[in-house]
Amino acid sequence: MEKVKIKSRIAFKKIAKETYVFDYYGQGKGHKLNEVASFIWHLLDGSNTLESISQKMTQEFSVDRMTAQSDLECFINELKSLELLSGNDNDQQRQSA
Repeated sequence: MEKVKIKSRIAFKKIAKETYVFDYYGQGKGHKLNEVASFIWHLLDGSNTLESISQKMTQEFSVDRMTAQSDLECFINELKSLELLSGNDNDQQRQSA
């Protein structure tokens, strides 16, 4: 199963249940993540498979597996379109602000 990781150039800060993401070197944009997206974001460290993240979502948010997988897929696709995910296993770990 696929493992996904945030690019090393991305800075982020968690405040309460939301996470603020800053792509200073890429598109130069900031993004505010809601509680579910924030939960997923913090699991995208390269050690979790999409399947394991989906399972953790069902437990954390009391949703069925299909809903968790759909939400996860949508969020991953959005991150890919924003070029925030690492496609290179040699990228360094993401950096917390």
